[in-house]
Amino acid sequence: MSGRVDKQWQSKGLDTFSTEAILGTLAHYGVPMTEAGFIALAAERFPVRIASEWTHEWKGTGQFKPFPFAAADELWRRLLPGTPHSGDVIIALERLMEALAGALHGQRDDGTLETRFKVVEAYLAARPPERVVDFSWDVLAGLGDEGQDIFDELAELLAEKGLDELAERFVRIEESLLPERVGVTRACMQAAKGDEPGAITALTELAKHGALGVRVEAIDRLMDLDELHLAADAALAAQPDFKGDEVSAPDLVELMLVLAREADDEALAKRLSAAAEALLDAIGAV
Repeated sequence: MSGRVDKQWQSKGLDTFSTEAILGTLAHYGVPMTEAGFIALAAERFPVRIASEWTHEWKGTGQFKPFPFAAADELWRRLLPGTPHSGDVIIALERLMEALAGALHGQRDDGTLETRFKVVEAYLAARPPERVVDFSWDVLAGLGDEGQDIFDELAELLAEKGLDELAERFVRIEESLLPERVGVTRACMQAAKGDEPGAITALTELAKHGALGVRVEAIDRLMDLDELHLAADAALAAQPDFKGDEVSAPDLVELMLVLAREADDEALAKRLSAAAEALLDAIGAV
């Protein structure tokens, strides 16, 4: 049996090749790996992150350029059967979003939409509790830039079209993957349906009193609605609470710097810049 996959691996399907061939191909293009080594990696990372790290050393080009992602996916399925797999969620979520995009364009449900929702919901419910954040990162990264753009705007587009039941069900999936959006996307759905004042009120409240990640998201959405002064006030008020948080603090710093550049008040711009610099100092980023 060959020690490497051939050039037709994409059309044949990686599942038709031996584990030896997959590992041999990884080694040939710069990523030595064993079955035991992959299982050890899987204890800390999910397939998309594993493959992303492999690409730093990857020498394959042409038809072998995307091989690390297919290899990590296939090795996970073989070596960790029955273990929650981010690849399954990515596929199910892509199919659900495709069906919902059809609903946006007036296509009739072919009878599969409810099943598509249930499949995604079941997969998310089965995530390992101690690794939910890493698992969710893998799913979203696996969607790619275009898929993430669709994911980000879908609930609001559904609400704008009056498809409230679908929007509500999808936003629960969004909040499950991104807890920092709890309440935020729902507020933006209000704006999409024409209640911009209500959305601004809700976002302002979240920006002041939500969890740290939620506050960042709410401030960002206030900026999207051109409520720059409300966003600036919320960012300045929030800054002291972020000094001990190295996860969300850099995001708040970025928002404050953007607000400083866009501020029409020089004194406000200086306050924002100074607050951003102080927060960077507090988290040891400078």
